[in-house]
Amino acid sequence: MRFKRLIIFGIVALAVFLIFFAFSLRGIYTGVKEICDEYQGRFGGESCAQSLMMSIDSIETSVQEKNDALWALSQLGREESLPFLYQLEKQQNERLSDIMLHRAIRFSERWTLTKWMYKNL
Repeated sequence: MRFKRLIIFGIVALAVFLIFFAFSLRGIYTGVKEICDEYQGRFGGESCAQSLMMSIDSIETSVQEKNDALWALSQLGREESLPFLYQLEKQQNERLSDIMLHRAIRFSERWTLTKWMYKNL
């Protein structure tokens, strides 16, 4: 009887975790998509990654917007953005988040769990 309850509890806990995980992924995807759509509208670019890089380079964007674009770029994890990210790292811009910059580089260099979500952006 106890073993049966333990199995049921485990299944329910796993289901709750998977639902929470799915909603978390959806929320992250929605945030990246909104930033991409906004910056593609403002700066153009053939891809979301290009628009984000153009917004980080622009003098028209605020520091907060640049860091938001850097976060979205880190989520995309595109190899095409690596030269740009390496250049930012060399410049050592004190206004950009160093943690987010290193994360963007790491996510672009390696495989991540969420890269598949952004194939169409």
